[in-house]
Amino acid sequence: MKKDGITKRKATRRSPKGERMRARILDTAEQLFSAQGFEAVSQRDVAEKAGIRIGLVTHHYPSKRSLFDAVAGRRAAELNRQRYERLEAITEPTVGKILDAFFLPLIDLVEHGGPGWVAYTRLISRLVYSDIGIAADSRYYKDSVRRFLAALEEVLAEVDKLSVARGFLSSIDVLLISLFIPGRLYELVELETAHIVRQERFAQAYAAIRPFLLGGFEALRARAAAGRRDPALARRGRRPGVDSQKLPRGKTAK
Repeated sequence: MKKDGITKRKATRRSPKGERMRARILDTAEQLFSAQGFEAVSQRDVAEKAGIRIGLVTHHYPSKRSLFDAVAGRRAAELNRQRYERLEAITEPTVGKILDAFFLPLIDLVEHGGPGWVAYTRLISRLVYSDIGIAADSRYYKDSVRRFLAALEEVLAEVDKLSVARGFLSSIDVLLISLFIPGRLYELVELETAHIVRQERFAQAYAAIRPFLLGGFEALRARAAAGRRDPALARRGRRPGVDSQKLPRGKTAK
């Protein structure tokens, strides 16, 4: 319709029925992707599990990739919002407070936000090293990771930025795999210990891992301090007390 030379378009509104159907599809896809992996699940599998026609799935999500993108993206906004709120509430920044602001919102949502958050986090953790997982991470979380990385760079001003970035990304990988894909941990520990791990709440597991994460950043600080005392050591990128030792031929420091 035109009025005064201006074309007016009707605002597109999603019906409540359509919203419910999309939520049903996404909930089902989230559960299946989390349990079986992205590659093993088809759109038809999602339709059969949801008890609907395949045409309804393809109508809303024409490809499996678009379905995955919708699954990955619908929870990202809430998680990022909570992370930003916690980060902005910090008055005296430390590495520990910044890591808590990044990780605790996810743990709180997993423990108190319903089973969908558990499935979502396990799905993202399973795909952390895959092309599709990396693409989703870049699309939905790159800005938040950059904001937290900038905060860490400020409190670790004496450490080079590359080392800070490596430390932060390694911390994310450690947490995701340790908390949400614990199968490898179960295989390494005794049966009694594995039972304890299974009974742990996610917040308890994070509290156990947190000192390890902080220790890594403290080690970066110590290396930077050693480099300032011995510039030649810093240029070589070696660790004092280890790399400077003479090793037998064919051996490397670990």
